[in-house]
Amino acid sequence: MQTTSKIFILCLFCVALFLVNGCGKQNAASEEQPWEMPSIPATKPGIEPLMKRGHLFLENSDWRQANEYFDKVLDIDPEYAPAYTGKLCAELGVRSEADLGDFADPISEYRNFELAVRFANATYRKTLEGYDRANHIARDNVPLQLKRLGTYIEEYAVDNRGYPTTEQGLYTLIYIPDNVGVLPMPDPTMGNPKGTTPMTSGAIDPNTGLPIPDPMGGGGVSVSVWTYPLHNPQLYLQQRKRATPYVANEKDLTDPWGRPYRYDNSQAYFGLNVTGTDKPAIWSAGRDGIDGTDDDILNWDPADAQRLIMARQQQMQMQGQIMMPNQDMPNGMLMPGIPPGMPKQ
Repeated sequence: MQTTSKIFILCLFCVALFLVNGCGKQNAASEEQPWEMPSIPATKPGIEPLMKRGHLFLENSDWRQANEYFDKVLDIDPEYAPAYTGKLCAELGVRSEADLGDFADPISEYRNFELAVRFANATYRKTLEGYDRANHIARDNVPLQLKRLGTYIEEYAVDNRGYPTTEQGLYTLIYIPDNVGVLPMPDPTMGNPKGTTPMTSGAIDPNTGLPIPDPMGGGGVSVSVWTYPLHNPQLYLQQRKRATPYVANEKDLTDPWGRPYRYDNSQAYFGLNVTGTDKPAIWSAGRDGIDGTDDDILNWDPADAQRLIMARQQQMQMQGQIMMPNQDMPNGMLMPGIPPGMPKQ
């Protein structure tokens, strides 16, 4: 009886050992597999290795080589839908098919997407349409997110007796600025897309985030004139999170293209912000990441803003507070460059 039990236990041990080793080999094999065939199997010999090579080039961001290998697949079978999807990834600079759902712009307008859908079976077509639907949702949610951020900024203003400075940015909705005394000089590697020299001229109370009296004894309240539309990272080196943040995490401050939302409270336009009011500007630079282009998504109306800024300019001229505008400046305004969303003449 004891011998039988020992044999039984030994058999169980061998079976367990075999299963563990087998699973281990299977996992190792799956880790070495960079790409899996989609729901449409290869229709002709030679397609699968070419598709694998194409996707390896996508992973390495070699868009030209990837496109060439997907073209080789189409030379074998011009109706193989996944090859058109691969060409779409190369065209958009996307490293994997799954990332098409995070592109944040509709992909249905691209010819390669149309061809992929045209030749896809029902299952694969549903997958492709899901990518496009996710991109529509992501982009359509940007105005809503800008509205939410505007609400959080208003709450901050009530609690702190004013809006965050441009230098503090939206980051102050989560973190308390570190600085005590004169603000640190900006990081020169950040550049300055608005065309003026970033500088600082004041101090911020680290507990409230508000400007404090000029440390040089001038008696007035000194404010930052930082002009870069993102926060100064040197203010947040310690990452001191607020006890009750206005937003949950940094992802809430990021647009669908993975870039921080822009923020401006410089009041550089005759005492107004680019919004035409005292309310800060919050916007996304869109897919291209460049301010002032057609894909920007703003929390203000550019035409209304320009009208309000022009009215303020004329009012100040009549009161003798500013000289007449220099016609050589953009829009005849005494300001450095044209702000995002302002119509160009």
